[in-house]
Amino acid sequence: MPGWFDVYISYCAADSEWAGQLADGMRDRGVEPYLRELAVPGTVLVHQIDQALSEATAAIVVVSQASTEGSGPPREYA
Repeated sequence: MPGWFDVYISYCAADSEWAGQLADGMRDRGVEPYLRELAVPGTVLVHQIDQALSEATAAIVVVSQASTEGSGPPREYA
């Protein structure tokens, strides 16, 4: 996991592909996003999320039909 992020992107698993496309567009414009896919295997995901949220200067919460159905939106901010 890189040590610094401009933006933390919060999204549900069903929106992973869309969030990835958003992140690619941000990188193309010089903005470094954090996605859960950047998590280092074998480490505690919650700790990595906390670190990324602490380092990011902004956050984007992806709200979609999928994020409002089922178990609800991601719980990073709980």
